[in-house]
Parts: sequence; structure tokens; C-alpha cells
Amino acid sequence: MLRDWAEVEQLPMRLQQAERKAVSPGDGVYRLAWDRGKNRPTLRVHDPGFYFPVIGEDDDGGGFPTRVHFAWELPEDPKRGLKGRIRRITYELD
Repeated sequence: MLRDWAEVEQLPMRLQQAERKAVSPGDGVYRLAWDRGKNRPTLRVHDPGFYFPVIGEDDDGGGFPTRVHFAWELPEDPKRGLKGRIRRITYELD
């Protein structure tokens, strides 16, 4: 079942995507999310430069953070009258 999922989700390609975006080994960012329409988890790769984990003062950084931010800059669009801005998405384990 796991091999079938990996084939449908194109796991080897996703691993290669993460390696291209990584600065050093081990800093790739993967996001697994349940897709109700497909009735299975989907895998997405993010640039580690856009990933901001919230690490508490007492955390040693070795565990998985309960809150993470993905943020990137959106350029200004003079035609629509929009200034440059930051887009942020936050995920939190509750």
C-alpha cells in the first residue's frame, strides 16, 4: 500500500525537488496533508528559505515544532494598486 502511494504521489520526483531546493543535506521541507477528494495524504515540497518553525525557549530544537510559518514576499503590482507585501501561512498542531 505504501509503495502504491509513493508511486501515485511521485515520491522520487518530490525527493529530487527537495534536494534541488536544499542548501545543505537535511534541510529540505516536506508537507504531508490529507486530501479528502483523493482520500489519501498528499506530499508537497517547500523551499527551506520560506520555512520558519516556532521553537520555544525550553525546546532543544530536536523535536517537531508544534507551530510553523511559511512566508514569502509578493511583489508590488502597480496596475492593481498593490504595494509589496508578505504572505504568511501558519500551521499549528493542536
